[in-house]
Amino acid sequence: MKLRRPENSERKQHENANFAFATKDYLKCIAWIFGPQAVFAVSIDDKAKVPIGVVAANKQAPLLMCLEYEVRLPDHDFVLAAGHKLTPSVYAACVIKAPSEHAELAISYSGPMYIAIRSAKHDSSTASTHGRDVDHLLQLASFKEVAMHEGCVKPIFLVFVYGGPDENPRFPKTLAVAVDRFKKHNLDAYVVMTHAPGMSAYNYVERRMAPLSKELAGMILPHDAFGSHLNASGKTIDAELEQKNFKKTGEVLAEIWSNLVLDGYPVTAEYVGLQNAPLTASQDIDEVWIARHCRISQYALLIVKCTDRFCCSEFRTSWMEVFPGRFLPAPYPMRITGKGPLIPEPAHVQPTDKFMTLWQRLATTLTPAAASAYESQVPYDLYCPTVTKELDKRCCRSCKLYMPSKAAVTRHRRHGGCSGMSETSFLH
Repeated sequence: MKLRRPENSERKQHENANFAFATKDYLKCIAWIFGPQAVFAVSIDDKAKVPIGVVAANKQAPLLMCLEYEVRLPDHDFVLAAGHKLTPSVYAACVIKAPSEHAELAISYSGPMYIAIRSAKHDSSTASTHGRDVDHLLQLASFKEVAMHEGCVKPIFLVFVYGGPDENPRFPKTLAVAVDRFKKHNLDAYVVMTHAPGMSAYNYVERRMAPLSKELAGMILPHDAFGSHLNASGKTIDAELEQKNFKKTGEVLAEIWSNLVLDGYPVTAEYVGLQNAPLTASQDIDEVWIARHCRISQYALLIVKCTDRFCCSEFRTSWMEVFPGRFLPAPYPMRITGKGPLIPEPAHVQPTDKFMTLWQRLATTLTPAAASAYESQVPYDLYCPTVTKELDKRCCRSCKLYMPSKAAVTRHRRHGGCSGMSETSFLH
Protein backbone atom coordinates (compact mmCIF):
# COMPACT_ATOMS: atom_id res chain seq x y z
CA MET A 1 0.00 0.00 0.00
CA LYS A 2 1.10 3.55 -0.69
CA LEU A 3 1.51 5.91 2.26
CA ARG A 4 0.02 9.36 1.79
CA ARG A 5 1.84 12.50 2.82
CA PRO A 6 0.79 13.56 6.35
CA GLU A 7 -1.62 16.50 6.35
CA ASN A 8 -1.53 19.25 8.94
CA SER A 9 -5.16 20.23 8.43
CA GLU A 10 -6.48 18.80 11.69
CA ARG A 11 -7.86 21.57 13.91
CA LYS A 12 -8.34 21.40 17.65
CA GLN A 13 -11.77 22.61 18.66
CA HIS A 14 -11.46 25.72 20.86
CA GLU A 15 -13.83 25.83 23.82
CA ASN A 16 -15.17 29.23 22.69
CA ALA A 17 -15.78 28.11 19.11
CA ASN A 18 -19.53 27.46 19.45
CA PHE A 19 -20.06 30.79 21.19
CA ALA A 20 -18.11 32.67 18.48
CA PHE A 21 -20.05 30.84 15.76
CA ALA A 22 -23.29 31.98 17.42
CA THR A 23 -22.28 35.58 16.65
CA LYS A 24 -21.45 34.58 13.09
CA ASP A 25 -24.93 33.08 12.75
CA TYR A 26 -26.32 36.37 14.09
CA LEU A 27 -24.60 38.25 11.26
CA LYS A 28 -25.92 35.81 8.67
CA CYS A 29 -29.41 36.41 10.00
CA ILE A 30 -28.92 40.20 9.83
CA ALA A 31 -27.90 39.86 6.18
CA TRP A 32 -30.93 37.65 5.56
CA ILE A 33 -33.33 40.12 7.25
CA PHE A 34 -32.13 43.37 5.66
CA GLY A 35 -31.04 42.03 2.27
CA PRO A 36 -28.46 43.00 -0.36
CA GLN A 37 -29.52 46.65 -0.67
CA ALA A 38 -28.78 47.43 2.97
CA VAL A 39 -25.91 45.10 3.95
CA PHE A 40 -22.26 45.05 2.91
CA ALA A 41 -20.06 42.23 4.22
CA VAL A 42 -16.28 41.95 3.94
CA SER A 43 -13.85 39.34 5.23
CA ILE A 44 -10.33 40.50 6.14
CA ASP A 45 -7.09 38.63 6.73
CA ASP A 46 -3.36 38.98 6.13
CA LYS A 47 -2.07 36.23 3.87
CA ALA A 48 1.19 34.51 4.74
CA LYS A 49 4.15 36.67 3.74
CA VAL A 50 5.45 36.10 0.21
CA PRO A 51 9.24 35.64 0.12
CA ILE A 52 11.47 37.42 -2.39
CA GLY A 53 14.33 35.71 -4.18
CA VAL A 54 13.22 32.12 -3.46
CA VAL A 55 10.31 30.02 -4.67
CA ALA A 56 7.21 31.93 -3.55
CA ALA A 57 4.98 28.89 -3.00
CA ASN A 58 6.24 25.33 -2.60
CA LYS A 59 3.19 23.82 -4.21
CA GLN A 60 2.61 21.86 -7.38
CA ALA A 61 0.31 23.29 -10.03
CA PRO A 62 -0.71 22.06 -13.50
CA LEU A 63 1.20 23.82 -16.27
CA LEU A 64 0.55 24.15 -20.00
CA MET A 65 3.79 24.77 -21.87
CA CYS A 66 5.70 23.91 -25.01
CA LEU A 67 8.06 20.98 -24.60
CA GLU A 68 10.93 23.14 -25.83
CA TYR A 69 10.82 25.08 -22.56
CA GLU A 70 12.89 23.95 -19.62
CA VAL A 71 12.03 25.04 -16.11
CA ARG A 72 15.12 25.93 -14.10
CA LEU A 73 15.14 26.66 -10.38
CA PRO A 74 18.02 27.51 -8.03
CA ASP A 75 19.77 24.63 -6.32
CA HIS A 76 19.06 26.18 -2.93
CA ASP A 77 16.14 27.57 -0.97
CA PHE A 78 17.98 29.96 1.31
CA VAL A 79 16.49 33.20 2.59
CA LEU A 80 17.89 36.01 0.49
CA ALA A 81 18.14 38.60 3.29
CA ALA A 82 16.35 39.60 6.46
CA GLY A 83 12.91 41.09 5.94
CA HIS A 84 12.80 40.40 2.20
CA LYS A 85 9.15 39.51 2.09
CA LEU A 86 5.88 41.08 0.97
CA THR A 87 2.79 41.25 3.19
CA PRO A 88 -0.54 40.92 1.32
CA SER A 89 -3.62 42.18 3.16
CA VAL A 90 -6.63 40.49 1.56
CA TYR A 91 -10.14 41.99 1.61
CA ALA A 92 -12.84 39.70 0.26
CA ALA A 93 -16.31 41.17 -0.24
CA CYS A 94 -19.12 38.67 0.28
CA VAL A 95 -22.12 39.12 -1.97
CA ILE A 96 -25.39 39.19 -0.03
CA LYS A 97 -27.90 36.92 -1.73
CA ALA A 98 -31.51 37.82 -2.33
CA PRO A 99 -33.90 36.69 0.43
CA SER A 100 -34.15 32.92 0.56
CA GLU A 101 -35.61 30.34 2.89
CA HIS A 102 -32.41 29.82 4.85
CA ALA A 103 -30.47 32.55 6.69
CA GLU A 104 -27.42 30.28 6.52
CA LEU A 105 -27.14 31.01 2.79
CA ALA A 106 -27.56 34.80 3.01
CA ILE A 107 -23.83 35.57 2.89
CA SER A 108 -22.06 33.94 -0.04
CA TYR A 109 -18.40 33.01 -0.39
CA SER A 110 -18.15 34.88 -3.71
CA GLY A 111 -17.43 38.51 -4.46
CA PRO A 112 -14.75 40.96 -5.60
CA MET A 113 -11.42 40.97 -3.82
CA TYR A 114 -8.85 43.67 -3.07
CA ILE A 115 -5.25 42.93 -2.07
CA ALA A 116 -2.95 45.61 -0.63
CA ILE A 117 0.68 44.49 -0.88
CA ARG A 118 3.25 46.02 1.47
CA SER A 119 6.93 45.61 2.13
CA ALA A 120 7.42 43.51 5.26
CA LYS A 121 10.73 45.29 5.87
CA HIS A 122 9.66 48.91 5.41
CA ASP A 123 5.99 48.80 6.37
CA SER A 124 3.60 46.83 8.57
CA SER A 125 -0.02 45.79 8.72
CA THR A 126 -1.83 47.73 11.45
CA ALA A 127 -5.33 48.82 12.36
CA SER A 128 -4.68 52.12 10.57
CA THR A 129 -3.54 50.45 7.36
CA HIS A 130 -6.64 48.25 7.40
CA GLY A 131 -8.74 51.39 7.78
CA ARG A 132 -6.98 53.02 4.85
CA ASP A 133 -7.43 49.92 2.70
CA VAL A 134 -11.15 49.61 3.38
CA ASP A 135 -11.72 53.29 2.58
CA HIS A 136 -9.79 52.78 -0.66
CA LEU A 137 -11.62 49.64 -1.78
CA LEU A 138 -14.95 51.42 -1.37
CA GLN A 139 -13.84 53.67 -4.24
CA LEU A 140 -13.00 50.79 -6.58
CA ALA A 141 -15.34 50.15 -9.50
CA SER A 142 -15.40 46.40 -8.77
CA PHE A 143 -16.82 47.06 -5.29
CA LYS A 144 -19.47 49.61 -6.27
CA GLU A 145 -22.29 47.12 -6.70
CA VAL A 146 -21.68 45.15 -3.50
CA ALA A 147 -20.72 48.06 -1.20
CA MET A 148 -22.76 51.03 -2.40
CA HIS A 149 -26.46 51.82 -2.68
CA GLU A 150 -27.81 55.08 -4.08
CA GLY A 151 -24.35 56.63 -3.99
CA CYS A 152 -23.64 55.83 -0.33
CA VAL A 153 -22.05 52.97 1.54
CA LYS A 154 -24.74 50.51 2.56
CA PRO A 155 -26.02 51.34 6.05
CA ILE A 156 -25.22 47.98 7.69
CA PHE A 157 -21.52 47.06 7.53
CA LEU A 158 -20.48 43.53 8.54
CA VAL A 159 -16.81 42.61 9.00
CA PHE A 160 -15.32 39.16 9.58
CA VAL A 161 -11.75 39.01 10.91
CA TYR A 162 -9.41 36.39 12.33
CA GLY A 163 -8.63 38.32 15.50
CA GLY A 164 -5.02 39.48 15.45
CA PRO A 165 -4.02 42.64 17.34
CA ASP A 166 -4.44 44.71 14.15
CA GLU A 167 -7.98 43.38 13.61
CA ASN A 168 -9.59 42.63 16.97
CA PRO A 169 -11.86 45.51 18.02
CA ARG A 170 -11.15 44.87 21.70
CA PHE A 171 -7.95 46.89 21.30
CA PRO A 172 -8.12 50.73 21.45
CA LYS A 173 -6.44 51.46 18.10
CA THR A 174 -8.69 49.04 16.24
CA LEU A 175 -11.73 50.42 18.02
CA ALA A 176 -10.74 53.97 17.03
CA VAL A 177 -10.56 52.96 13.36
CA ALA A 178 -13.98 51.29 13.59
CA VAL A 179 -15.55 54.40 15.16
CA ASP A 180 -14.03 56.62 12.47
CA ARG A 181 -15.42 54.35 9.74
CA PHE A 182 -18.88 54.33 11.37
CA LYS A 183 -19.01 58.13 11.56
CA LYS A 184 -17.47 58.76 8.15
CA HIS A 185 -19.96 56.63 6.22
CA ASN A 186 -23.06 57.47 8.31
CA LEU A 187 -23.78 53.84 9.06
CA ASP A 188 -26.77 52.53 10.97
CA ALA A 189 -24.81 49.60 12.36
CA TYR A 190 -21.20 48.43 12.15
CA VAL A 191 -20.57 44.87 13.33
CA VAL A 192 -17.20 43.12 13.60
CA MET A 193 -17.09 39.38 14.25
CA THR A 194 -13.82 37.76 15.40
CA HIS A 195 -13.19 34.05 15.03
CA ALA A 196 -12.07 32.03 18.02
CA PRO A 197 -8.42 30.85 18.12
CA GLY A 198 -7.77 28.08 15.63
CA MET A 199 -10.97 28.78 13.72
CA SER A 200 -9.45 31.05 11.05
CA ALA A 201 -10.10 28.41 8.39
CA TYR A 202 -13.79 29.26 8.67
CA ASN A 203 -13.26 32.90 7.72
CA TYR A 204 -14.87 33.64 4.37
CA VAL A 205 -11.63 34.94 2.89
CA GLU A 206 -9.88 31.59 3.37
CA ARG A 207 -11.87 30.07 0.47
CA ARG A 208 -10.01 32.42 -1.88
CA MET A 209 -6.46 31.91 -0.59
CA ALA A 210 -5.72 28.72 -2.54
CA PRO A 211 -5.98 30.33 -6.01
CA LEU A 212 -3.59 33.07 -4.87
CA SER A 213 -0.97 30.54 -3.78
CA LYS A 214 -1.46 28.46 -6.91
CA GLU A 215 -0.45 31.39 -9.12
CA LEU A 216 2.87 31.60 -7.26
CA ALA A 217 3.77 27.90 -7.53
CA GLY A 218 7.34 27.58 -8.77
CA MET A 219 7.68 31.36 -9.24
CA ILE A 220 10.60 33.44 -7.99
CA LEU A 221 9.95 37.14 -7.47
CA PRO A 222 12.99 39.23 -8.46
CA HIS A 223 14.82 41.20 -5.78
CA ASP A 224 17.20 43.14 -8.01
CA ALA A 225 15.08 44.61 -10.82
CA PHE A 226 17.14 47.83 -10.75
CA GLY A 227 20.37 46.26 -9.55
CA SER A 228 21.32 44.51 -6.35
CA HIS A 229 21.10 46.52 -3.14
CA LEU A 230 22.85 43.78 -1.14
CA ASN A 231 26.49 42.99 -0.58
CA ALA A 232 28.02 39.52 -0.54
CA SER A 233 26.89 39.02 3.07
CA GLY A 234 23.28 39.84 2.30
CA LYS A 235 23.40 43.22 4.04
CA THR A 236 21.70 46.28 2.56
CA ILE A 237 24.17 48.80 1.18
CA ASP A 238 21.74 51.08 -0.68
CA ALA A 239 18.48 51.81 1.15
CA GLU A 240 16.97 53.90 -1.66
CA LEU A 241 17.68 51.23 -4.26
CA GLU A 242 16.23 48.63 -1.89
CA GLN A 243 12.90 50.46 -1.72
CA LYS A 244 12.80 50.76 -5.51
CA ASN A 245 13.42 47.03 -5.86
CA PHE A 246 10.73 46.21 -3.31
CA LYS A 247 8.26 48.40 -5.13
CA LYS A 248 9.01 46.74 -8.46
CA THR A 249 8.68 43.28 -6.92
CA GLY A 250 5.39 44.25 -5.29
CA GLU A 251 4.09 45.54 -8.63
CA VAL A 252 5.03 42.23 -10.28
CA LEU A 253 3.11 40.32 -7.63
CA ALA A 254 0.14 42.71 -7.97
CA GLU A 255 0.07 42.19 -11.73
CA ILE A 256 0.00 38.41 -11.31
CA TRP A 257 -2.92 38.48 -8.90
CA SER A 258 -4.82 41.21 -10.76
CA ASN A 259 -5.14 38.87 -13.74
CA LEU A 260 -7.22 36.46 -11.66
CA VAL A 261 -10.99 36.13 -11.87
CA LEU A 262 -12.47 34.07 -9.04
CA ASP A 263 -16.00 32.75 -9.41
CA GLY A 264 -16.74 35.46 -11.95
CA TYR A 265 -15.50 38.35 -9.77
CA PRO A 266 -12.29 40.34 -10.36
CA VAL A 267 -9.24 40.57 -8.13
CA THR A 268 -7.67 44.00 -7.69
CA ALA A 269 -4.14 43.99 -6.29
CA GLU A 270 -1.73 46.87 -5.87
CA TYR A 271 1.52 47.63 -4.16
CA VAL A 272 1.05 50.16 -1.38
CA GLY A 273 4.32 51.99 -0.97
CA LEU A 274 5.50 54.24 1.82
CA GLN A 275 4.57 57.29 -0.22
CA ASN A 276 0.92 56.31 0.19
CA ALA A 277 0.75 57.03 3.90
CA PRO A 278 -2.17 55.24 5.58
CA LEU A 279 -4.95 57.25 7.10
CA THR A 280 -4.66 57.26 10.87
CA ALA A 281 -7.61 57.36 13.20
CA SER A 282 -7.70 59.57 16.24
CA GLN A 283 -6.29 57.75 19.25
CA ASP A 284 -8.34 59.93 21.63
CA ILE A 285 -11.36 57.67 22.09
CA ASP A 286 -14.39 59.45 23.52
CA GLU A 287 -15.47 57.05 26.25
CA VAL A 288 -18.80 58.83 26.65
CA TRP A 289 -19.55 58.28 22.95
CA ILE A 290 -18.37 54.66 23.19
CA ALA A 291 -20.70 53.96 26.11
CA ARG A 292 -23.68 55.34 24.19
CA HIS A 293 -23.07 53.71 20.83
CA CYS A 294 -20.86 50.62 21.28
CA ARG A 295 -21.13 47.17 22.79
CA ILE A 296 -17.81 45.34 22.84
CA SER A 297 -17.31 41.70 23.77
CA GLN A 298 -14.67 39.00 23.49
CA TYR A 299 -15.42 38.22 19.84
CA ALA A 300 -17.68 41.01 18.62
CA LEU A 301 -18.05 44.76 18.28
CA LEU A 302 -21.39 46.44 17.60
CA ILE A 303 -21.73 50.17 16.90
CA VAL A 304 -25.27 51.49 16.46
CA LYS A 305 -26.74 54.95 16.06
CA CYS A 306 -28.47 56.41 19.10
CA THR A 307 -31.95 57.93 19.18
CA ASP A 308 -30.76 61.45 19.97
CA ARG A 309 -30.98 63.42 16.69
CA PHE A 310 -28.56 66.03 18.06
CA CYS A 311 -25.97 63.25 18.08
CA CYS A 312 -26.88 60.88 15.22
CA SER A 313 -28.91 61.25 12.05
CA GLU A 314 -32.03 59.27 11.24
CA PHE A 315 -31.72 55.54 10.66
CA ARG A 316 -31.55 54.62 6.99
CA THR A 317 -33.02 51.17 7.68
CA SER A 318 -35.67 49.67 9.95
CA TRP A 319 -33.01 48.62 12.46
CA MET A 320 -34.93 49.92 15.48
CA GLU A 321 -38.08 48.07 14.43
CA VAL A 322 -36.16 44.79 14.24
CA PHE A 323 -34.05 45.47 17.35
CA PRO A 324 -36.08 47.62 19.75
CA GLY A 325 -33.24 47.40 22.25
CA ARG A 326 -30.82 48.82 19.62
CA PHE A 327 -28.13 46.22 20.31
CA LEU A 328 -27.92 42.50 19.62
CA PRO A 329 -29.07 40.28 22.49
CA ALA A 330 -26.61 38.01 24.25
CA PRO A 331 -26.53 34.51 22.68
CA TYR A 332 -28.32 31.90 24.78
CA PRO A 333 -28.10 28.11 24.35
CA MET A 334 -31.33 26.16 24.35
CA ARG A 335 -32.11 22.63 25.49
CA ILE A 336 -35.27 20.73 24.60
CA THR A 337 -36.73 18.90 27.61
CA GLY A 338 -39.94 17.03 28.36
CA LYS A 339 -41.48 20.30 29.49
CA GLY A 340 -40.31 22.22 26.44
CA PRO A 341 -37.38 24.54 25.76
CA LEU A 342 -35.02 25.37 28.60
CA ILE A 343 -32.17 27.91 28.90
CA PRO A 344 -29.46 26.17 30.96
CA GLU A 345 -27.34 28.14 33.38
CA PRO A 346 -23.80 29.00 32.15
CA ALA A 347 -22.22 26.46 34.49
CA HIS A 348 -24.52 23.67 33.28
CA VAL A 349 -24.20 23.99 29.50
CA GLN A 350 -23.74 20.63 27.78
CA PRO A 351 -22.04 19.91 24.43
CA THR A 352 -25.41 18.97 22.95
CA ASP A 353 -26.94 22.38 23.76
CA LYS A 354 -27.21 24.57 20.67
CA PHE A 355 -27.24 28.36 20.61
CA MET A 356 -30.50 29.87 19.46
CA THR A 357 -30.72 31.68 16.16
CA LEU A 358 -31.22 35.42 16.20
CA TRP A 359 -34.92 35.05 15.39
CA GLN A 360 -35.38 32.55 18.20
CA ARG A 361 -33.48 34.76 20.61
CA LEU A 362 -35.63 37.78 19.78
CA ALA A 363 -38.84 35.81 20.04
CA THR A 364 -38.26 34.04 23.36
CA THR A 365 -38.81 35.49 26.81
CA LEU A 366 -36.91 32.69 28.51
CA THR A 367 -33.96 33.92 30.55
CA PRO A 368 -31.46 32.14 32.78
CA ALA A 369 -31.23 33.03 36.46
CA ALA A 370 -27.67 34.25 35.88
CA ALA A 371 -28.97 37.09 33.70
CA SER A 372 -31.10 38.57 36.47
CA ALA A 373 -28.00 39.68 38.35
CA TYR A 374 -27.20 42.19 35.60
CA GLU A 375 -30.67 43.76 35.26
CA SER A 376 -31.08 45.23 31.74
CA GLN A 377 -27.33 45.19 30.95
CA VAL A 378 -26.83 41.47 30.37
CA PRO A 379 -23.20 40.90 29.27
CA TYR A 380 -22.96 39.64 25.71
CA ASP A 381 -20.31 37.14 26.89
CA LEU A 382 -22.56 35.55 29.52
CA TYR A 383 -22.12 32.14 27.85
CA CYS A 384 -18.52 32.52 26.67
CA PRO A 385 -16.77 29.62 28.46
CA THR A 386 -13.41 31.28 29.10
CA VAL A 387 -14.91 34.59 30.19
CA THR A 388 -17.70 33.44 32.54
CA LYS A 389 -15.56 33.85 35.66
CA GLU A 390 -14.38 37.31 34.56
CA LEU A 391 -17.77 38.88 33.95
CA ASP A 392 -18.01 40.79 37.23
CA LYS A 393 -14.50 42.20 36.80
CA ARG A 394 -15.36 43.41 33.31
CA CYS A 395 -18.51 45.27 34.36
CA CYS A 396 -18.40 48.87 35.50
CA ARG A 397 -19.44 49.09 39.16
CA SER A 398 -21.35 52.32 38.56
CA CYS A 399 -23.25 51.93 35.27
CA LYS A 400 -22.99 48.11 34.96
CA LEU A 401 -21.77 48.39 31.35
CA TYR A 402 -19.87 45.30 30.21
CA MET A 403 -16.44 45.86 28.64
CA PRO A 404 -14.07 43.42 26.88
CA SER A 405 -11.29 43.68 29.48
CA LYS A 406 -10.42 45.10 32.88
CA ALA A 407 -8.21 47.67 31.14
CA ALA A 408 -11.22 48.84 29.12
CA VAL A 409 -13.22 49.23 32.35
CA THR A 410 -10.43 51.36 33.79
CA ARG A 411 -10.40 53.62 30.72
CA HIS A 412 -14.18 53.81 30.81
CA ARG A 413 -14.26 54.99 34.44
CA ARG A 414 -11.21 57.23 34.23
CA HIS A 415 -12.50 59.21 31.23
CA GLY A 416 -16.10 59.63 32.34
CA GLY A 417 -17.70 56.87 30.29
CA CYS A 418 -20.38 56.34 32.94
CA SER A 419 -21.97 59.68 32.02
CA GLY A 420 -22.74 58.21 28.62
CA MET A 421 -25.04 55.71 30.31
CA SER A 422 -26.79 58.25 32.54
CA GLU A 423 -29.12 59.60 29.84
CA THR A 424 -32.08 57.28 29.38
CA SER A 425 -32.52 58.29 25.73
CA PHE A 426 -29.46 56.24 24.86
CA LEU A 427 -30.62 53.07 26.54
CA HIS A 428 -33.40 52.29 24.04
